[in-house]
Amino acid sequence: MMALEQLPRKVENPELKRVLRGYFHIRSQKKKVAKSITVYQNAAERFGE
Repeated sequence: MMALEQLPRKVENPELKRVLRGYFHIRSQKKKVAKSITVYQNAAERFGE
């Protein structure tokens, strides 16, 4: 399980950004919707989107 607190505030590496987007996209489909939306939004903020 990945903890958002371990990620830097902004991810600069494009390959890492792509992998993390995929991870959080898949995770949001498998977890409870309300919680996954928050996690996905938090991740998107870290990606600068």
